[in-house]
Amino acid sequence: MLITVRQRQHIVILELSGRFDFRSSKPFQNALLDAQQEMARYLVIDLAKVSFIDSAALGLLSMWHTRLREEGCCCDWPVLRDMCTRCSSCFALAS
Repeated sequence: MLITVRQRQHIVILELSGRFDFRSSKPFQNALLDAQQEMARYLVIDLAKVSFIDSAALGLLSMWHTRLREEGCCCDWPVLRDMCTRCSSCFALAS
């Protein structure tokens, strides 16, 4: 996976491309830690060029989303939210 980082004022944009899977977790986490060091108030994760995402990567996104929101970073990831909505309409979720 390739991660391109762009920054505009207090906004950090991480553009991901390629396969986002378990092997990509360390570079992704390092990019998020770097964004925290930059004191980003807003974080955008661009998944438009991701060709594949596995369950480990989805879990990582969920974990970091919760962690960053608790720390006051605004990180609304509409692509992930839309993807999860589509998945829940395809699969029965256990209660």
